[in-house]
Amino acid sequence: MEVAKEALRALVERIVLTPAAEGTGLDLTLEGDLAGLLCLAAGAEGPNTKKAPDRAF
Repeated sequence: MEVAKEALRALVERIVLTPAAEGTGLDLTLEGDLAGLLCLAAGAEGPNTKKAPDRAF
């Protein structure tokens, strides 16, 4: 389990939280290799995609 945690952490370069542009709450931006993998899995169209489609994980 520790090896898996370390591998996952190595894929995340940075997590940025900013106040939501609309409404309350926060917007989360994930940067690093994991962000790219998640965009591919979600069918996003490019590396600068702001939000992934609404899906339950």
